[in-house]
Amino acid sequence: MIKLRPESKNYYIRLYNGGKEKKISLRTSSRKIAMQRAGRIKYQLYPAILKQSMELPEMEIAEVWDEYVDTAQGEQLQQTSKESKLLIWKAFIKWLNRNRPSIKTINAIDRYVASDYLSGLAKGHASGTHNRHKSNLSSIWQSLMVPAGLAENPWRFIQSRSSKVDHYRAFTDDEVKRLLDYLADKEPFWTKFTRIGLYTGLRLKDIVFLQRSKIQDDVIRTGLFKTVRTEKKVYIPIHREIQSILNEEGRGDYYFPDEVAVYLADRTEHSHKFTQILKKARIFRCDKGKVGFHSLRATFITNCDRKGISRRIIQGIVGHGSPLLTEQYSDDEESAHEIKKLPPPVKKLSA
Repeated sequence: MIKLRPESKNYYIRLYNGGKEKKISLRTSSRKIAMQRAGRIKYQLYPAILKQSMELPEMEIAEVWDEYVDTAQGEQLQQTSKESKLLIWKAFIKWLNRNRPSIKTINAIDRYVASDYLSGLAKGHASGTHNRHKSNLSSIWQSLMVPAGLAENPWRFIQSRSSKVDHYRAFTDDEVKRLLDYLADKEPFWTKFTRIGLYTGLRLKDIVFLQRSKIQDDVIRTGLFKTVRTEKKVYIPIHREIQSILNEEGRGDYYFPDEVAVYLADRTEHSHKFTQILKKARIFRCDKGKVGFHSLRATFITNCDRKGISRRIIQGIVGHGSPLLTEQYSDDEESAHEIKKLPPPVKKLSA
């Protein structure tokens, strides 16, 4: 059950799960924005309820711009920003009429249509053009998620282009120990996310949205948010070090429903929190790369390399793309179960 009410300067929702109450900030003093964010949380956690209570007619393409400028974000746009966004919208509509004339509603535009449009921009345009179109169209969709009853924002599944890649580096053994020592003392909940990241290579968002229905026979079998466009599946045996974590979490399908709500209210909250944790644990970027939650993924890959696990198997588990890879790698149970033999990177992890 979700209730919306203003408290202090910001709006909050009260989430009731298993008889326990969790108050989560929606991080806005605008009621319109708060309602949109609360709607996203409700859609993710209570889809059946939403379907019954939000039977909305599909929004016609011709209505989208006018509906958007009436949203909280649209009303706050400066004139120059509105004009720039309108030019991008018109460019997309021109492409849509030429390449997908049968599409008449915004609800019919999925991630594949979005990908085709941006792929066309990639030819002969700088990465900045690609990213501006992606960002502006994504903001339109995000503002209309609740008003149009959209199931997803297709533009958010497409990676931004960059001419310079700043990689996340793996943590050293000493840094892993410092991180775990700090978490055990100051942030015990984050010990769970950190351990899962170290032993699965999952990205932060995939851990937040981890579901019981995606686990069969002690194996995580699921698609990843970043590879959802290609529908690639991963096969991750559950290491003994994280089995106890999953066993003690909740009773619903989501292992961490409160964190799902936090993410949907503000998708930067978790990454910002972990960045602050790294600073307090005295872990910083260096000439080998930057640090963040994604460093746990790099550390997982490094530990697999040390164990001698095949690169083909590692790629299958973490979902990396390669023209040489097929679904076979994610079904190679005998090889993939080598992951279960990974030793703790430090003694603290197995405590």
